[in-house]
Amino acid sequence: MRCLNVGTDQSWKIFFILKLNRDENLVNISSHRSLRCWNCCCVRQVDCGRLPTLDIFCALYIKMTILLLTRENSSYNSTLKEFTFNLDRQLEEKVKHIRFQTFSFRPSTAASYPHGILACSKALSNLSLREHVSVLKDTNHRDDTDVLCCLHKHNHNSEHLVYTLRHPVMMTLDRRSFIKTIDMYFTDMAGTRLNGDYVIEAPASPNAADIEALYVAGSVKIYYDAQKSGVFERGDGQNTALGEEVAGWSSRFADVEFEGDVGSSEVILNTLASKPTVRCIEENTVGTHNDTMKTLDVGFTIPNNGSLFALFETPSSLPATERMHSCKRQFIMFCNGSALGVKMSHSPGTVTDMITGIETSTAYVVELRWDVIAGSPHNTANYSMYLTKLKTTGHSDTVATTTGVGVSATTGNNTTLEIGTTSVDMKFKYSSFIILDAPAGVHSTANRTACKNYLIRKWEGVETESLAVDGAVSSSWLTEIRY
Repeated sequence: MRCLNVGTDQSWKIFFILKLNRDENLVNISSHRSLRCWNCCCVRQVDCGRLPTLDIFCALYIKMTILLLTRENSSYNSTLKEFTFNLDRQLEEKVKHIRFQTFSFRPSTAASYPHGILACSKALSNLSLREHVSVLKDTNHRDDTDVLCCLHKHNHNSEHLVYTLRHPVMMTLDRRSFIKTIDMYFTDMAGTRLNGDYVIEAPASPNAADIEALYVAGSVKIYYDAQKSGVFERGDGQNTALGEEVAGWSSRFADVEFEGDVGSSEVILNTLASKPTVRCIEENTVGTHNDTMKTLDVGFTIPNNGSLFALFETPSSLPATERMHSCKRQFIMFCNGSALGVKMSHSPGTVTDMITGIETSTAYVVELRWDVIAGSPHNTANYSMYLTKLKTTGHSDTVATTTGVGVSATTGNNTTLEIGTTSVDMKFKYSSFIILDAPAGVHSTANRTACKNYLIRKWEGVETESLAVDGAVSSSWLTEIRY
């Protein structure tokens, strides 16, 4: 052994034994007893070619800084799904390495979780002296990445899911680079960024948000949703329970009510027979008045081109006639025995059958599409009817069209909409319905399909609302960086 002069510091030092393998990778570190070294520090040199490891006695000053980065102390950008920290000063110039000593990540609540998570930072990866992590892919696997380390599932049960760093990771720094901000984001193994905040997942389309978007855009003019909480009111203004009388029916988006006709015994809140989760209104069998639901002002002018979509169920015995949904200047949808059609709104009030063979105790979704044509002394209208019979498996569709049906330019007004009539009790069960606009007579296929399928999903009992998961949490994470 020979001595090399590596310093003349006359002080006590702590000596460590560093065990290196032939590739000069650290395999073990252990402390050695304190030695007094007056004029030099001694290093024992050994021929590494003859031994599996090299023991080096090093005199070290013990100075270590721990940098903690946490979700709680960061700023979060929900658009970029990125956390940031602003630095008031740079790392000391002599810092050449940083080590990610620990890293834990609890993801936001989601429907499913990846088997591993990549912790990434553009700022820190750019600060690396060399490529820090390569993600092997079938193509372009040598592209630069921002990956700092991979986190593995540590604990997974019904309440908690945590990803952790299995072993510390060292990064060699390029001190020619400077940073003012540290960013941090997390991805699945395919590189898709994960939400930092819990996001309520929307159900499959078409869903309630899709219909609301059509309403906001002005395409859906009004939507009466029988499933909306508190949509039905009693005569005293309180919400109804199943089997109670209904006085008012509020629309989903607009501040409009469908009211029981004056002098009516109102109607009974009930359910469709084959789908007890679907709420509807039907005839009140108690009382002496005919039942109807009506609003004199829907809050907008009912357009001359559009579609009505309605979910309903036929009774166990079909009535001889029943006026269903109607706005006299645009349409009167009519049941004529076992046929559905439209009725002329002025004398002589002729009924035009469009689809026959209507079955008893059966649920349907109907689209009545209309285009009013100016005429004298009365307007006329062309109609198309699309009827979907709802079945447990395989709904069936029927289509019919008719033209030249008279609609009055003077009878009724452009804001009155009703179900039933004061002259005949309602026998059908009426649930949710939608009115869709068709500006300039252009009937959007996509919008029509969305409205129809949405009502079908309501009958099927498929979730259409975006509901928060009980106990859902946003992400939380912590990393300990040492240097």
